[in-house]
Amino acid sequence: MGRMSSEIQSTRQLTVALRDARVMQKLTQEELAQRTGLTRPWINQFEQGKIANASISRILLLCRELGVTFTVSYNVPEQSPATPNHSHGISDTRPGGSSDSSPNGSSKESEHR
Repeated sequence: MGRMSSEIQSTRQLTVALRDARVMQKLTQEELAQRTGLTRPWINQFEQGKIANASISRILLLCRELGVTFTVSYNVPEQSPATPNHSHGISDTRPGGSSDSSPNGSSKESEHR
């Protein structure tokens, strides 16, 4: 099974993407409602863009059931050389020059492998 990918920049794009995911999986609104505990009328209105402020918990519930994932992307300002970089956690330099960047004793590099 392949994966679809689309950039979501509006509520309407999100509702269309979730509806498309449901249809691609050959699920009816009723079946999705039974699987999630939401009502079919709510899912219908959501897919039509008629629910202006759907809770993120309900949206995530639909996403989990449909196998839809979120990737968050944002801009990070460039840091000047004089600005310390605190985004990688606390570094603990040990006697003898070794460094430990995580509470479990593994270095940051090994955490990302």
